[in-house]
Amino acid sequence: MLRELCSIDTTVAIEIIEKYDRQATQQGWCRVVALKESKENGYVQVSWGGVNKFACLQAVVVWANGETLKAGVDASHLCHQKKCVNRAHIIPESTLSNQARKGCRVWVDCNHCSRKVFVCFHQPACIKYCAGFRDHKQFLDEGICKNVTDEPPIC
Repeated sequence: MLRELCSIDTTVAIEIIEKYDRQATQQGWCRVVALKESKENGYVQVSWGGVNKFACLQAVVVWANGETLKAGVDASHLCHQKKCVNRAHIIPESTLSNQARKGCRVWVDCNHCSRKVFVCFHQPACIKYCAGFRDHKQFLDEGICKNVTDEPPIC
């Protein structure tokens, strides 16, 4: 497959991602580019150094993180945002694991307090923005209800 043959140096990938990140807007914890998908419901393809649409944006993010994509491995958006260029939000993982993330709710409102119940079972966990927290780590540390049991809540 062509994508297994196509990979670029980490330094060049970082340059490309930084270029697109400067044009991106902050949406929740994501940095989202305004580029159009190559086809309806497709992914953004990027150009660089005179080569038009040489790779999908998320693959370049993986390369910028010093990783590669082999057969059966996808660039997986933990945040479910196809146009996100936040390097912490995109990882290489098997196609099966990537597809299993579809429809993950990540967290739901707790029925007895103002925190959230974390319902994502994926490793690493999916990321879903929650207002009032600076990043996903702070949300996990401070925004998750620890009193979720089969017993009545004690809040």
